Amino acid sequence: MPVKPRSQVNEVFLRVFEKLYGVPCCGAKREDRDSLTLDFGKPRFAMREIDLPSNVSLKQKSEIARRAIYVRGDWRLILHSGRWKILSKNGRVLLRSTSAETQTPSKYLAGDALVKFLMNVENVESIFHFDSGRRLISQPDPQTQLQWTVHEPWRTTLALRQTLQYSYYSDDRNENLRVWKKVRG
Repeated sequence: MPVKPRSQVNEVFLRVFEKLYGVPCCGAKREDRDSLTLDFGKPRFAMREIDLPSNVSLKQKSEIARRAIYVRGDWRLILHSGRWKILSKNGRVLLRSTSAETQTPSKYLAGDALVKFLMNVENVESIFHFDSGRRLISQPDPQTQLQWTVHEPWRTTLALRQTLQYSYYSDDRNENLRVWKKVRG
C-alpha cells in the first residue's frame, strides 16, 4: 500500500504554488543529466547572443557565431533530480527520466495547468497534479543536491534540496548568502 503524501508543507511552498495553480504549461523538455524543465504562463521568445573572444578572426566568427533562441514561460519549474516520472490519470507511467524514448514531455504536459502540489516528507517525494489528471512525481537522486526549483516571474526562486532543506531567495542574491531552512513535516 503506497504511503499517503502529507499535505502539510511550509507556508512559503503554499504561497508560491498557489500563485502557479491554474497557469498552463507552455512547454516541457528534458535537459542535461535527465533533468526536466517545465515552463508555465504566456510563452515568449528569448534570444541570447553567443559571446566570442575578441581574438577570433572574422572568418571564424561567421562560422560559429549564432543566436540561441528558445521559448520560455513566465514561470519555470526545473526538476534537477534525474528521477522523475509522468503518470496518467489512472496511474500508468507515460514517461520516466530513465526512458530511452525520444518522446518529449511536452506531449504529455503542454497545455495542462498545475492544480495541486504535495510533498511526502518521509521519502522526499514531490507530486505535481495537473488539471488533466496527470501527475509528475520527482524523487531524490543521490547524484544531485537540488531536487527542484521554481523560478517566479519577479526573479525569486524557491529551491528544495534532497536533504529536505529549502531556500526562498532573490535571483540577484549571492549563492553563498542563501539561507537554507528545514522543511516541516
